[in-house]
Amino acid sequence: MADGNVSFVEKLPNWLRWVLIPFGVIISFFLASLAIRFFSWIQGMYIGAGEDSWFGWLQYYVLLPAASNYIAIIVGCYIAPNYKFITSLIIGAMFIMLSGIGIFMYLAVEFDFAMFVAMAAAAVGAAAAIYQTNEDEKTNL
Repeated sequence: MADGNVSFVEKLPNWLRWVLIPFGVIISFFLASLAIRFFSWIQGMYIGAGEDSWFGWLQYYVLLPAASNYIAIIVGCYIAPNYKFITSLIIGAMFIMLSGIGIFMYLAVEFDFAMFVAMAAAAVGAAAAIYQTNEDEKTNL
């Protein structure tokens, strides 16, 4: 008898779920970025703190990259039918490598502290998602 609480993703065949991981990661990354930017805009409109304030800077250069990477990796692991921790390691390693390349490029061309913080926050968000996936996998054994 089929379980009535099975999600749409879990009903898909495993081969299709593996194929959908890159699309889910990219789409969730952009949707998370869009949502954070929208809430930042709403907050700026009603509270009056724009992007030039310290809170706007914190949202744009710390919260946005960290949360976007975290959500994208978690969505990729949700789509994966099995080997979720290994999937999070692969996706997280790609995000951390891109952040490292970004840090290297900004250090080689011209040092910009805000971009350095953004790339470091993105790497921290990816590492947090990898850690969370590892902890989830330990508890589900």
